[in-house]
Amino acid sequence: MMNSEISSVRGIVESKTCTHCKEEKLITDFYAHKGQPRGDCKECTKKKNMAYQSKYKTWLTRYKDLSERRAYMSEYYANNKEKFAEYTRRFREKHPEYAKEWAREQKNKKNDAK
Repeated sequence: MMNSEISSVRGIVESKTCTHCKEEKLITDFYAHKGQPRGDCKECTKKKNMAYQSKYKTWLTRYKDLSERRAYMSEYYANNKEKFAEYTRRFREKHPEYAKEWAREQKNKKNDAK
């Protein structure tokens, strides 16, 4: 046997014991990482992920209404115009070719829209 927690027959791994729930399950019940089965089974991994998501509420920021985000960014930009102007000025100085090409593209878009 290759490992005490992995059952094998002639070197072919068939089942493994989950490190979280301690149940022996088929190897297909585990997610793979770098070609090897992970320690926790899929079921335990999903439970752990759901607990994390509900604890930190990451889904709120991921699926937040875009109109709220746009409104926030518009207000932020209005309150920090000098900061954005300085950043834009430094970027254009550092990347003059890119700035010229971008300005050319914007001009073409504006002309095409007419």
